[in-house]
Amino acid sequence: MSEPLCVIIPAVKKNVAFPDDLVKKLDGVSLIQRTIETGRTLGNSDNLYVVTDSQEITLICERNQVGFFYRPEIQLSGESILRDLRFSLLRVYKKFDNILILYPHVMLLDPDVLPRAWDAFRQGDCDAMLSVRKEPQSIFKAGETCINDAIFTDARENVLVEVKAFVFIRSELIKKDSAVPVVLPYYLDGSAVEIRSFQDWWICEKLLRRKRIVYRVIGRPEVGMGHVYRALTIAHEVTDHELIFVCKEEDELAIRGLSGKGYPVRVFPSHAIDEAIIASQPDLVINDVLETEAEYVRNLIQTGIKVVNFEDLGAGAMEADLTFNELYDEPLIPGDRIRWGHEYFFLRDEFAQAVPRPFPEEVRTLLLTFGGTDVKNLTMKTLAAILDVCRERGIQIYVITGGGYLYKEELIRFINEADYSGLSFTSATGIMSKIMESCDIGICSNGRTVYELCYMKIPSIVIAQHEREKTHHFAEEHRGMLPLGGYTNSDEEAELVGVLERLIEDRSFRKNLYDRMHGYDFIQNKAKVIGMIEGLLS
Repeated sequence: MSEPLCVIIPAVKKNVAFPDDLVKKLDGVSLIQRTIETGRTLGNSDNLYVVTDSQEITLICERNQVGFFYRPEIQLSGESILRDLRFSLLRVYKKFDNILILYPHVMLLDPDVLPRAWDAFRQGDCDAMLSVRKEPQSIFKAGETCINDAIFTDARENVLVEVKAFVFIRSELIKKDSAVPVVLPYYLDGSAVEIRSFQDWWICEKLLRRKRIVYRVIGRPEVGMGHVYRALTIAHEVTDHELIFVCKEEDELAIRGLSGKGYPVRVFPSHAIDEAIIASQPDLVINDVLETEAEYVRNLIQTGIKVVNFEDLGAGAMEADLTFNELYDEPLIPGDRIRWGHEYFFLRDEFAQAVPRPFPEEVRTLLLTFGGTDVKNLTMKTLAAILDVCRERGIQIYVITGGGYLYKEELIRFINEADYSGLSFTSATGIMSKIMESCDIGICSNGRTVYELCYMKIPSIVIAQHEREKTHHFAEEHRGMLPLGGYTNSDEEAELVGVLERLIEDRSFRKNLYDRMHGYDFIQNKAKVIGMIEGLLS
């Protein structure tokens, strides 16, 4: 009784991308060894054979306990590989109903590709099935392609390209000389790499060496968008690795802010997210969720996963391999793997080429911003308090809110009713650095914006939005900032107006604050933090 499938691997050194590529180590394992292991996913060594002209490859086969056909004279011509293999195939075809020709130069096939293709072939009404890929191409047609189409349009056609990964064929076709009657395609995704050159080899090895990072991030009105901005900044730097964002269902702002940025975003209910993270088999998990539990972090580490936490005062911070609490200059919890203070704070990418503000002799512009959400609507309260002060002095007010700000219509109505030409509003936080380049002073919440204003040399009044922000102590007068605590009543409003008037009128006071901001360069910190994270993956 015949068996269902035989796997044939053509490993002919005359038909290679470059000399010795079949036995050269690709990330520590040779191409032929990798192909043998791939072939075993559809059976065992008894149904696997290598056809080769190399004694070195026959030795590898012997050590792997797989059969081989050694033919020094074999030539696998591009016109008819099936014909060139026929001598070997005739020796096995009677024992098997089907034959898989598995080529050694296509790497990074997903582990389930061959089993799924095998199922599709068995169920398909065809004599053969070969691997192909859809590739969008702009086809040049002599005499038909006009200059307008060439420059201004992207008219791409999906072209089916044969990928030399595998071919399934029915055994009864081996004795026939006629062409295969019915051939169906099996579509591969973009992950497979066909090695045809040293450059392909380099790309493939780079991909094999990359690690999987799961980045768990929060973002909702009560916690703001700072975690999302940090997550994207890190993601743009760790391009050597695969990165997957993970969020809970309630983190709608994070989901919206991360979507469309070129990274997978996976969303889970609260009760399922821990198990889902472990099931994704990451090499590293980054938690940007404010506080983690010790048991959660221990479970990750016991599974062999490295763990990095950001802005974490929970018990899990002490369990993680590395925790960055850059918004807290003094340690609040014990832990020798916790890094504290502004030396670990880094700016968003948009500040990389921003030009810090020269000291202005007079205040002409003011920035007002309370982050991406501002749930207490301090933007409106503060603007109402300072409007007359700025109007009397002709000071331009730039109001910036974020994507999670819920009072936009109310704010726009207030601005229109204020009837002050020196008042402008935007919610485009992606141009924050450009607006800061034009601002002499600022008013902001006690979060990441403080560091951005410090870097841009803009003396500012800092108002905490909630109790957690009151524990951030970077914003001090000796660093050019004026912390006011919270803002909830008329007394604090009067204090705000008084401090603002002094900041505007007292040049020497303002110059003293400006000078104290020198020496804080948060641009360099990013490379340091990324290096520490990637060090865990080495």
